[in-house]
Amino acid sequence: MASNCTIEGCDKKHFGRGMCSMHYERVRRHGSPTIALTLVGDSDVHPDTVIRARLSAGSTRVGECIEYTKTQRNGYGIVQVNGRRTGAHRVAYELHNGPIPDGMVVRHRCDNPPCIRIEHLTVGSQVENIADMVNRDRSTRGERSSNHVLTDESVRDILKRLGKGSSQSELAREYGVSHTTINSVKRNTSWRHIDREECA
Repeated sequence: MASNCTIEGCDKKHFGRGMCSMHYERVRRHGSPTIALTLVGDSDVHPDTVIRARLSAGSTRVGECIEYTKTQRNGYGIVQVNGRRTGAHRVAYELHNGPIPDGMVVRHRCDNPPCIRIEHLTVGSQVENIADMVNRDRSTRGERSSNHVLTDESVRDILKRLGKGSSQSELAREYGVSHTTINSVKRNTSWRHIDREECA
């Protein structure tokens, strides 16, 4: 193990990962050993430089995408800017294109939430974003829902049996769900991805 910091020009005592405590802390907080800890009022380090370094340090190339994987929430990369945690894809977009217009969201052309590659990002409305999710089959429907009780197979069986005259109450008891759940299946307000013609 090195006795001194391995960062060029630094002869301070080794602390961890080949660096002194100062450089180690810079990497931990900012993703780079060469960025000063004091950001506000430091004329030598522009805040955008710090943010770019954080994005770069926490990212990796995955196929055609550049994914921010250091911190994630619900599949999206999260980065801290001015004391606030925000989507890494939003930060990346704003660094290259300026502020996101009011009421707009940053959408992924690649349909890959942790991606921060600029060519894969575009702004749009929340309605367009939801349409993308549905059109690309990314919604948490049916068995993808974390609180589902029924399965695609059981819903097909329910539809077939409803077609043959089984009562909703009977099916609700058998499958351990509410009458409302069976009614929603029947009225096609849930499990809409199931092909109804196949169950006729």
